[in-house]
Amino acid sequence: MKLVCWNVNGWNPTCEKVKERFTSVRGFLDHIVSELSSSKGQEEGNSDDGVVLCLQEVKLTEDKLTKENCVMDDEGFESYWACCRKRRGYSGVATILDSPMFRPHGVQLDTLSQTVDGEGRFLSVDIGPCVVINVYVPNSGLGKKSKSNVGDGSEECTEGERVRYKLEFLKQLLEHCRQLVEEEKKEVILVGDFNACFDARDVHPAIGLEKAFLECEIQALHAFTKNGLFTDVFRRRHPMAHTSYTCFDERTNARAYNRGVRIDFVFVTAGLVPLVKQCSIVPGTTVPAKLSDHCALFLDIDIVPDREERKPVQEWRMLRKKLLNTNQKTILGMFGKRPLVSKSDENDTNVGKKAKS
Repeated sequence: MKLVCWNVNGWNPTCEKVKERFTSVRGFLDHIVSELSSSKGQEEGNSDDGVVLCLQEVKLTEDKLTKENCVMDDEGFESYWACCRKRRGYSGVATILDSPMFRPHGVQLDTLSQTVDGEGRFLSVDIGPCVVINVYVPNSGLGKKSKSNVGDGSEECTEGERVRYKLEFLKQLLEHCRQLVEEEKKEVILVGDFNACFDARDVHPAIGLEKAFLECEIQALHAFTKNGLFTDVFRRRHPMAHTSYTCFDERTNARAYNRGVRIDFVFVTAGLVPLVKQCSIVPGTTVPAKLSDHCALFLDIDIVPDREERKPVQEWRMLRKKLLNTNQKTILGMFGKRPLVSKSDENDTNVGKKAKS
């Protein structure tokens, strides 16, 4: 399985640019896989090499979802969307999967906990061999006042309120993952933008770890790798990397000077660690920097789909019905033409009329 994790900072404009440059989202993913896959030199056409795309900060409300931005015009995908319900054009995550190869057994959309739901920050899909969790962790608003996203988005809140919200989100996420692993015996891939760093290696010296994040944020992130629950795959494979960052300040042209932070992560549980073939930060030569202020992450992992035939889950069926308008009138109906009626139907109608009379 190939997985791409990417904070797109607004999916609609990014989706359009992706399609302009790569023809389709499928073409975009094929491009990344061909550039970065550990099996690049191997024979192509492996039927087990499906793709999962995890997006953060899509900034779409449910009424703005279309068949185009939900990738329904790309054959072979299913997409799931956790949209922010408290503020328009904000937050939101989406997971797009090869279908039916990785068709989910079940999906959870923004249903982590009542205390943190509503901002579209959590999306979980159970694909059989493992559960893929896609998150966009809140920004604490450190050092400034920020719009409150806990209410309707209209009032101001202090940075302390957002810090508490962020810590509560991470606490609920950690508890959910522990339950999956320890009680349900599931293997988990946890990906997304965590808006925090582990240590000084993840922050450019000009920015500084202590200036960028509070100690409580750093410790809350460390809790995910404590006692071996999760492994930070990139750091495990690149332990000495000191200049590998995933997010840059566009206002200061920071990417040109590689002055950034590593706040986007791929975590896997213990049973999946031996299956990892590659984990890397997608370079600007593969995905142009102008598409987002974040780099994408690429994971190549030896997970084979379970091949169990099953129908699409309800969330996908409802989205397709809504966006493809399957109840649209036929051409005959639009022009007032009566549908053809068979002899047997006519007889049944006549019998019914006689019975009523």
